Amino acid sequence: MYILTEKNIPIDLNNIPVSELQNLNLNFCVFDLSNSDAIDYYFYPLIHMISFSSTTYLLSISGKYITIPSYYKILIGESFGDFLEFVDIEECMHRDFEVFMFNPLSSYKSFFAKLEIISILNDQKWIVPKIKNEHFLISPISKEKGSNCIFLSNNSCKIDSIDFGLLM
Repeated sequence: MYILTEKNIPIDLNNIPVSELQNLNLNFCVFDLSNSDAIDYYFYPLIHMISFSSTTYLLSISGKYITIPSYYKILIGESFGDFLEFVDIEECMHRDFEVFMFNPLSSYKSFFAKLEIISILNDQKWIVPKIKNEHFLISPISKEKGSNCIFLSNNSCKIDSIDFGLLM
């Protein structure tokens, strides 16, 4: 899983040794809903990280293959709808969902793409940034600069839907 940096460069935390991560001085992007008067995209320093092992879902989104921990939620919707919804990854199995994609640094237009679960993988080790319950991790779907991004949260997040207008 990639994080979006302030230079619009995706970084895969799982491919960098933890000892090096702490010296990189990275900031990562979140969509912050914690203060209703200041809803926006913010970059926070990558200080606190969580390391764990989890069942993993291999997803296909817009022709790209990405892996996501099983207990994460993903933002889905329909291109003609007004609301977007966070659903558990496992709820996407055998269903026709479209994932919401938007890169806040390189685009003014959002996209929707078919979400397909390709496989469920055994325990995989993960290193992810620690985020608040009202924050959503902005995760590029590829390693290319300016890549489209998906919105993820862990399953402790209590926000189920978002008005489409807040994201733009």
